[in-house]
Amino acid sequence: MQKKFTKYLSLYMLIAFIVIMSIIFALQTILAQSNQKKIALDKLNTIHETLHQNDEEIEKIKSDFAKEALIKARMFSYVIAQNPEMLNSLDEMQSMADLLHVNEVHVTDENGVLLWGNMPIYYGMDFHSSEQTKPFTTILTNPSFELAQEPQPNGAIGKMFQYIGVSRQDQAGIVQVGVEPEKLNTALANNTIDKALENIEYGTTGYVFAVDTDTGLMATGNQEMSYKDFGVSDKLISKGSYLGLTTINGKRVYIATEQHDNYFIGLALPTKELYQSRNLQVFSFLIICLTIFIALVTIINSLLKKQVLYGIQQIIQKLQKITSGDLDDSVKSLAEVLPDLLRLAEVEKSCQLMAVEIEKTRRRVNALEHVMIPEVEENIKYITMKLDENERSTQIRLMKVKDMMLEDAHHYKEHQDAMPV
Repeated sequence: MQKKFTKYLSLYMLIAFIVIMSIIFALQTILAQSNQKKIALDKLNTIHETLHQNDEEIEKIKSDFAKEALIKARMFSYVIAQNPEMLNSLDEMQSMADLLHVNEVHVTDENGVLLWGNMPIYYGMDFHSSEQTKPFTTILTNPSFELAQEPQPNGAIGKMFQYIGVSRQDQAGIVQVGVEPEKLNTALANNTIDKALENIEYGTTGYVFAVDTDTGLMATGNQEMSYKDFGVSDKLISKGSYLGLTTINGKRVYIATEQHDNYFIGLALPTKELYQSRNLQVFSFLIICLTIFIALVTIINSLLKKQVLYGIQQIIQKLQKITSGDLDDSVKSLAEVLPDLLRLAEVEKSCQLMAVEIEKTRRRVNALEHVMIPEVEENIKYITMKLDENERSTQIRLMKVKDMMLEDAHHYKEHQDAMPV
């Protein structure tokens, strides 16, 4: 009997243990993902602010570069106005370009034909003849117009340049300076998205990546690699903003993504690090529960052997005495056991009453949580709304009274009636 009882008790406790561990594992998993979601959203906000600041810095660099180039073009126009003869000297044109730290200087006549500069191969080019130079022709009819173009292939030989143009001061015409975009690119080299994201840390083994959706290439790390080679799927790219588990390069990661302009930004944290604290806590709880489980089984088995089985043996012996006619020992034994039986009944009744009270308390807590508290919150909201409404009504009445007092004091209405029509 003892072995059978111990067997079933151990089985039931093991089932309860497995259920509890499963619940704890699931709750710890949800908690780990919830905490990581908050961290990831904070990191995405940080990245968004960083990229926004980076975009502002890039625009400032471009603006400052264009302003500086415009100042150089104006200086060149002023020098020409003071010394028109220098236009006929190629050496002076080149010296002027070197002095201004630009690659090319060009000057047109009143018809927009390029006749002077440090690049003779462009002589005779009509600014009306190409899409790149045509915007500068507005200067011929509007001398106050100035233009700083974005880097693009020039209209003569298709070479990538940035041109800045202003009006001539001595006569109608265009003064233009040109710079290679490498100079601007050098200034922008430290303001790429790769540089902006390299200092963003995400956990110990996590990483930040960016994809240029226009080209399909990575904007961080190896920028010659496509996002598919990196392990990012088309499905993930199409989602834009996403929070959850996915697979990159065959590894399960918790990922948070968002779309920023033409860049797909992502944060990836391997699940090994994501669930590190969960695994540690579950393992610790597993050890504790196993220890308790073994201790309980041992204690219950010992108590069963010492108390229950011993008591059963005593009862059997006494029953044997009763059947043999020896009632004195039985009555004496019953008198000894009776106080314990009464105390046992008392404890049992107390447990029953306690269970009833606990159930009542649970119902009251549910009533408070789901009925009374929502009603009180709704009443607070209604009272607040009514107080705000009364305050607005009082303010309107005060304004109306003020107008009436001003009208009585200054006779505004009589003055209006006395005015001629």
